[in-house]
Amino acid sequence: MQYLKAKLPEAQILQILKNQNKPIALTGADRAQLEDAGASEVLIEAMINPASIPQTAAEQRAAERREEQQKAAERLAACQAQARRDYPNDAAAQRRAVDACRQAKE
Repeated sequence: MQYLKAKLPEAQILQILKNQNKPIALTGADRAQLEDAGASEVLIEAMINPASIPQTAAEQRAAERREEQQKAAERLAACQAQARRDYPNDAAAQRRAVDACRQAKE
């Protein structure tokens, strides 16, 4: 309620609620008071269930980058494992095989 009275933008209030990550139990009277103060249904739901707050575009891009990095690391590990199996005693051949494998998978 204090954030609404301070006229903070909804996006900023949502981010605060997301960072706090604590559900707030609202009574019917609390809900009515929030609605009267201009709280949207999205904001009220976020107060009750912070997990319902959608990711920001920046958070979504960061998650996508982490996923891409994880996949790249898994591909590298698979290439390295295959190279060790194919050339157990030849480090130079392993490096070449890993390079070729990585290029083939890109």
